[in-house]
Amino acid sequence: MSVLTTPVEAAREPAPAATRFRRPGWRDPRLLVGLVLVCLSVLLGARLLGTEEPMSTVWSTRGAVSAGEPLSAEDVRPVAVRFDRAEDAARYVTAEEPWSQVVARRDLAAGELVPIAAVATGEPDLAELPLAAQSAGVPSDLTTGDRVDVWAVPLARSASAAPRGRQVLTDVPVLRVGPRGVSGPEATRQVVVGVPADADLGPTVGRLADGQVVLVRRP
Repeated sequence: MSVLTTPVEAAREPAPAATRFRRPGWRDPRLLVGLVLVCLSVLLGARLLGTEEPMSTVWSTRGAVSAGEPLSAEDVRPVAVRFDRAEDAARYVTAEEPWSQVVARRDLAAGELVPIAAVATGEPDLAELPLAAQSAGVPSDLTTGDRVDVWAVPLARSASAAPRGRQVLTDVPVLRVGPRGVSGPEATRQVVVGVPADADLGPTVGRLADGQVVLVRRP
């Protein structure tokens, strides 16, 4: 049995209360949390920018450069770099001053930043002098760009006579270092050093050919 509601009875029933959209006030917790997050983001970004190292302008090579070659202003270009530490930036030639004619002390790749230790100012044109030295007479970690003194140790003429070495070259740059090849102290290793192009190498080559070559790396 169904119960029907008459129009009169339906009119007596209370109507549902209307709900209105209320804008969140400034005391709304969600609004306060959002403002705090925005402020923290701004403060964090400002702190990161404040502690970031400034940009440094240093010289970079335009193309590949071999050891012993001169570098003119046409061979380099200034680039802006941001280093993590100020001491890292101090290792490279700054572009804040005009470029000075220098000579490469080691091979430089195209686009490489020019380290101060990789160039020499006012060094004369270099000629390449190849040396054949036993592995025992070459520092194990000798590399391009190192500077060495070259000694010639004459071969012992008798078992009782101790050979006395003679320094034949002083403070010359290492241009290339050959591979180790066969292991052992008797293995021969080629090292190419740079000498002034106008030097008289006759006596030097004679002493080197008459004995064993020993390279002493300079500090």
